[in-house]
Amino acid sequence: MADLDVSIVSVDGAVWSGTATSVTSTTVEGEMGILYGRQPILAQMADDGVVTVHSTDGEFLVFAVSGGLLSCTGTHVVVMAENATPASAISIEDAEKKLAVLPEESSEGERAQLKAQIRAAKRLASA
Repeated sequence: MADLDVSIVSVDGAVWSGTATSVTSTTVEGEMGILYGRQPILAQMADDGVVTVHSTDGEFLVFAVSGGLLSCTGTHVVVMAENATPASAISIEDAEKKLAVLPEESSEGERAQLKAQIRAAKRLASA
């Protein structure tokens, strides 16, 4: 089986790139799995999304992703997110505390970003 070339970028710059055997992502339509040879697709990422990557190195990588687009050509996957954070850099407790004290007038984007971080960190912890 061939490998996917994967890039995850945010407005702040490149977050991760490499080769993978599979990628899953949370889109506005639901969870999507991608393997090599998948038909081309362009999908809108969920505001509180999670992207998982099974790298060819055997790593299981998880990212909290807020908004943006996912593009797949069958051999390449690009996630262009408004915000993308590796789950390995997220503390579940810290993110839950921030969400609990987030002022009510805060934007839905801030709330969604914290929810994405919590989901991503929990997914990584359960792996």
